Amino acid sequence: MRIAIPATGEGKESRPDDRFGRCSCFAVFDMASSSWSFVPNGARRHEHGAGIAAARRLIDHDVDVVIGPRLGPNAAQVLERASITCLPFPGQGGDTVEAVLQTWLQEERGH
Repeated sequence: MRIAIPATGEGKESRPDDRFGRCSCFAVFDMASSSWSFVPNGARRHEHGAGIAAARRLIDHDVDVVIGPRLGPNAAQVLERASITCLPFPGQGGDTVEAVLQTWLQEERGH
């Protein structure tokens, strides 16, 4: 499973971004290899359709889950059609994308 989190920069210590289509990049955690990668979001400078373009970028990177802010209806529809699950930032969130991931994993495991 590959999990994407909108981020303000590259690095698992980066802050999560509350702007899906206009985030700097996506922090992607691969559960199979326990590794991070960072996908630049070229859509952030689009005048229109940034959310849709960002969603397509995540599809191209084989993402299974997006943890982030509320998505616009068009971006959400693109991800839904690709069978990508969209989840809100977890309860306490976190100051870093790594903390967001850890909080979500704990909530998923029922802790």
